[in-house]
Amino acid sequence: MDARPAARLSLVGTWSAEIAGRLVDPPPAARQVVALIAVRGPLSRSEAARLLHPGCDPRVAAARLRDLLSRSRRWPGLGGLVVVTPHLALADGVRVDLRRLDGMIAGLARGRVAALEALQEFPVDPELLPGWHQEWAAEARESLSRRLSRALCRFCAHRLQAGDVDSVLLAAEQAGRLDPMDEVAARWQIRAYLHGGDRALALRRFTDLHDLLAAELGVAPEPATRELLRGLPTSA
Repeated sequence: MDARPAARLSLVGTWSAEIAGRLVDPPPAARQVVALIAVRGPLSRSEAARLLHPGCDPRVAAARLRDLLSRSRRWPGLGGLVVVTPHLALADGVRVDLRRLDGMIAGLARGRVAALEALQEFPVDPELLPGWHQEWAAEARESLSRRLSRALCRFCAHRLQAGDVDSVLLAAEQAGRLDPMDEVAARWQIRAYLHGGDRALALRRFTDLHDLLAAELGVAPEPATRELLRGLPTSA
């Protein structure tokens, strides 16, 4: 008996959809509907229309969605990904990479090394729906980045206490790539370097952060960041 899921949907790093082992390519407008309900969960038609057409008259937005759904029925793969009554929802059996990433985020927050290892299967800097400029997509992308960054930092707190410097550095570096000006992530990198006895790298990370904050925001690192280097010579 074939235990493969009926469909797979990838939203992190790139869009792709697969039904029964075959890649499918819905029209762009239908792709937006699929991605929206994968990110937000089941939606009423009125809510989906509002999110897909922000600022549009509700009746016009609803008419556009009805027309899209009517035309999309002619696309053979739609039924394998979504159901359209009574709400818009993913079809049973669709596996979404975002849900896997949610599970990894939960594991990271608990300090589980297996979650950090699993995260390496994703792009180096996991980005949800890259290049999508719709308001709902941008909000979801920012939310995912914040959740992942905070989970990575919680992971660092757990693992540094256990003396696992290598895992802390890997997690802190990934959090830092999500937002190079994130001082919480930078502090975990500095702590890990100091914990491992590498004062030169700790000072370099601080200097890089100092210069970036000065150039981009015109501010200095927070006192909590400077306090980590108390007693160490620094020109910043």
